[in-house]
Amino acid sequence: MIGYWDQIQKKENHCNEGWHETGDIGRINDNGNLWLIGRMKGRIKSGGENIYPEEVETVILRHPGISAIAVIGLPDNCLTEMVVACIQLNHDWTWTSSGSH
Repeated sequence: MIGYWDQIQKKENHCNEGWHETGDIGRINDNGNLWLIGRMKGRIKSGGENIYPEEVETVILRHPGISAIAVIGLPDNCLTEMVVACIQLNHDWTWTSSGSH
């Protein structure tokens, strides 16, 4: 890739050994498929781990009572950043307790 469609090239070069650096993070699976995981700027660093908000959001959105979510990192003295999820519940969702612990 040499750049984005219909954008004027900036003076600094975002190419590294033939790769155009977009800030996207991805992986290639065993079948050769590219999976986009997130963006470098969105990465949360917590306790020495890199956490990608999009991955956390994908898992939490599997819950039937959640309609929307945004995961962010907030400053933390021990972990550098802590993961925080802002969740919107489905309008007709009610929490129930099974009574067992």
